[in-house]
Amino acid sequence: MSRESKRTGAPAGCGPALLVVLGLLLPSAAAGQVFCTDEMTFEQCYDAHFRQLSPEVADQREALQNQPAELGEMSTGVGAAGFSSAISDFLPILAGSLGLSPVDGGEENAMAFETNFALPAGAGPHQRVRFRATLHEARLSETLRTALPENLRDGRAQAIEKGFSSFDDIELGVAWNLERDGVGRSFRSHQELFGRLIGSTPESGLEVAVAITEFLVANNAAVGACATMVCLNAGLRSELSTLLARLAMTDVQALETDRRNVELSGLDRFAALVNNQPQFSVEADLRHRESDLIGPEMFGVRARYEFGAGNINGLGSFCGGGADDITLECYTRYVADPDVKKALDNGDRFFVSARFGWTSRYEGALPEDMVMVSVPSIWEVTFDFGYGRYLGVDADGKERGRLDIAFEGRRVEKGNVLTENRIVLRADLSSRVSDGVTLVFGISAANKSEFIGEKGNKFRVSTGLRYGVN
Repeated sequence: MSRESKRTGAPAGCGPALLVVLGLLLPSAAAGQVFCTDEMTFEQCYDAHFRQLSPEVADQREALQNQPAELGEMSTGVGAAGFSSAISDFLPILAGSLGLSPVDGGEENAMAFETNFALPAGAGPHQRVRFRATLHEARLSETLRTALPENLRDGRAQAIEKGFSSFDDIELGVAWNLERDGVGRSFRSHQELFGRLIGSTPESGLEVAVAITEFLVANNAAVGACATMVCLNAGLRSELSTLLARLAMTDVQALETDRRNVELSGLDRFAALVNNQPQFSVEADLRHRESDLIGPEMFGVRARYEFGAGNINGLGSFCGGGADDITLECYTRYVADPDVKKALDNGDRFFVSARFGWTSRYEGALPEDMVMVSVPSIWEVTFDFGYGRYLGVDADGKERGRLDIAFEGRRVEKGNVLTENRIVLRADLSSRVSDGVTLVFGISAANKSEFIGEKGNKFRVSTGLRYGVN
């Protein structure tokens, strides 16, 4: 039977290789003696038979099926709440981060909450925007604090800060991430290529979805209305279970022969290629202080570019210049290249960004302490670049964590006068605690102590936490 004729009755754009080899929409049942229970769907019953006959082939199918989910679970470090990462993660539907109390002095605690949305189709294919709100710990302005008599400073600051609320120092940000064929970490941008490569793998001889439909029609069952075993009588349930077991055996026999070929193709590394894709994003942020005692208003705009070695763009160039030139044979040669394999295993990634910031003129006063300060508006330009990579994998093949190193240089002008240059080196080590939860440990060093936290300390050690829902 030809490939085209076997697609009859399949959803548009999905060949039987997708429906049978991958079972993209079919969840798996546990291995062991198969009893197709009443609550099982027909596809779950088939899958249970399939897994019992060949757990290895079932695991391979799940590995390919889970490529989109695997991309969302890859370690990205913590790019908020005082930490840096070489990956800007626009994939989670909801995410948050918490900068815990610094181990050795340092800046205020901060909690960040973010959500990512896909823009309407009219804005361009696959464009995304992220909204982030960061709650900073409201503290007395460092300028006012320094102006207080040293012997009264800590006590007065603590007394004043008791009157601040959790929302008195909030930062709002919006970021746009360019997503298209050559830019962006979204799996959906490359879903067509992935499907085409999967369609190049050997097909089994039977179409499960078509076979189920034909069975229902032959037994006068309403196709679509009947989706679980319970909607059939006992006789039909037994008959359909036997049919699905026979289909599973035929498919397993066909796929066992070619399983090694599918493994050698390296399709289970597709998500890693997408993860290393370049990203370009633009972000604007506004920090609002409810009281002049806390500090001035701040505004900034940042442009950021990231890239990794061994990605979909590299695959296209390797295979002739475009996605249409990528065949399964060429894909297999690319991911088998030692340099590409090393890049995918390490998750090597670089970034560079530039930020323009403005801080409003600040005037604060503590009349009872006879303290009044005035600071002119501040303009600053920041350039930073960095590198990140994974730190090995665990027994399940999951990344244990990652190391991100960033170098920051900042030029600051107060009242049109160059006042200071800032240089900061940061190293952040993040480790996966559980799915969706990452713990980060950071070390920062600066050329001047006031840039790192408390005066007198040019080093700061801190911890943080990130969680996300994809």
